[in-house]
Amino acid sequence: MLTIRDLNKSYGKHHILRGLNMTINKGDIYGFLGQNGAGKTTTLNIITQLIGKESGHVELEKDIHLGYLAESPVFYHYMTAHEYLTYLYQLNHTDNNPTFIQDLLEDVGLSKHKSKRIRTYSRGMKQRLGIASSLINNPDILLLDEPTSALDPQGRQDVMDIILKLNARGTTIMFSTHILDDVEKVCNRVGILHQGKMIQEGPLEDILATEHSYSLKVDDLRVALDHIESLNTFEILHKEEDTITFTCKEDMDVLKALIPMRTRIKAFSPHQLTLQEIYLRTVKTC
Repeated sequence: MLTIRDLNKSYGKHHILRGLNMTINKGDIYGFLGQNGAGKTTTLNIITQLIGKESGHVELEKDIHLGYLAESPVFYHYMTAHEYLTYLYQLNHTDNNPTFIQDLLEDVGLSKHKSKRIRTYSRGMKQRLGIASSLINNPDILLLDEPTSALDPQGRQDVMDIILKLNARGTTIMFSTHILDDVEKVCNRVGILHQGKMIQEGPLEDILATEHSYSLKVDDLRVALDHIESLNTFEILHKEEDTITFTCKEDMDVLKALIPMRTRIKAFSPHQLTLQEIYLRTVKTC
């Protein structure tokens, strides 16, 4: 549905995007990951044509409608939610469809608050209203910029629930975030952006399956550390008391490589890395 090839963007001598490549497929919930300043918002603004690109290609399938929620949406706070959404609907449509607004308010959980002034809304309620406003044109692809930023745990869960509901109805969703727990809950594909470059992209399941850590419990931690460091195939993540947590850089029999250690192994177990651990390792090596 959406393909980006060799996208570049600079402001003066400051390079924001450096040959960015990415693909959003129909039905995806795509997590766009990266630190603040990595280029996530710039990418979304180029997709929506709010800003121009320097070079590269942004290709959308024919007749695809986009919906977009900025990180800090602005509202007419003297309006009610119903008035605001009705106003947006009238800007985007020529017909009169009052049930559409009611259905939209129901979808984002604001139907009971539709007659309250927006200025009385909490941060979470405003974020729900922002999502509703981004759906006013029945988008095929919904782009959300940091949709759970600054929300409390319940607010974050509410937004994730809305994303899942919309996706189940056929909306393709791409959202940028640095909250990796949210990504693991709902996304089927992810892309990791670092200093304007896509450094890892693919199905979340595949990315998680290829990364493992190992926990090793020994009698003598110092002896074990010396052995592990001598192999040059392991990267130590944590060490404390009698336990070492590490990853392996190569496809090999890890336990067999540890057996020659001159200390007793009391316990050994593999673990799947979390997305946060994979993200931190990937960014660190770039």
